[in-house]
Amino acid sequence: MGRVTALAGQGSGAPYFLTGGLCENDYFVTQLGERLGALVTTCPQARFAGAPGAAERALALVG
Repeated sequence: MGRVTALAGQGSGAPYFLTGGLCENDYFVTQLGERLGALVTTCPQARFAGAPGAAERALALVG
């Protein structure tokens, strides 16, 4: 969590939106918000946010 907090803290600040597999982990979302000192918003569908980008990149690499 320390690495995520450090990376998120480099951004422009609140609000924060969490995507990826951890977005469904309430404990992680709460702890991240406490460490950042701001509300972290997410939803269950956010776990799939990276999948389209990863698929597009893979397709570009394969040709």
